[in-house]
Amino acid sequence: MRNKKGIIFVAFDLPTETSKDRADYRKFRSYLVKNGYIMFQESLYYKVIRNNLNNAKEIHEVAVNAPDKGNIIALPLTINEMNKLRTINGSGINMEELTEEVFFY
Repeated sequence: MRNKKGIIFVAFDLPTETSKDRADYRKFRSYLVKNGYIMFQESLYYKVIRNNLNNAKEIHEVAVNAPDKGNIIALPLTINEMNKLRTINGSGINMEELTEEVFFY
């Protein structure tokens, strides 16, 4: 099986009740942005991965940087699987914009 380029979605719902919760939220969101994740919606980010062998490593890194409270999920998809997604309303992700340049960050 060939290594295929992919995308990892990270969705999160983190508490913001205390000042520590808010600091943890900002720190986690900042980690995502600094590490190449792109905001799709407010608590849904995605990152293009060079090949699927990097999925486990990338998800592990997200887990290491995750705050103790809240819910965080990661969904790895191949580009072919991503192309099957259909946008019902809104602009969605333009797969044509994900050129080869994106894969060499």
